[in-house]
Amino acid sequence: MSVTTEVDLRRVAEQGAVDLGPDATAQQLLAWAARMFGEKLIVASNMQDAVLVDLAAREAPGVDVLFLETGYHFAETIGTRDAVEHT
Repeated sequence: MSVTTEVDLRRVAEQGAVDLGPDATAQQLLAWAARMFGEKLIVASNMQDAVLVDLAAREAPGVDVLFLETGYHFAETIGTRDAVEHT
């Protein structure tokens, strides 16, 4: 699915609310997003989101993960990022 405008994004959000309901689990939401967006799905992550990356990878194997490299991360942060990448 291609989302190009705010109107498109609202439609997707409304469809998700209909499809999933208010009690959807994280896994259900990620599986829905994988079906909705296919290979265009991207997960944004910081170092506090390793669980989200793991869940997303289970529901959408090979999903791209966006990590914003600011140039100000500690070496340990980069090491954790690299470890998450290889799991």
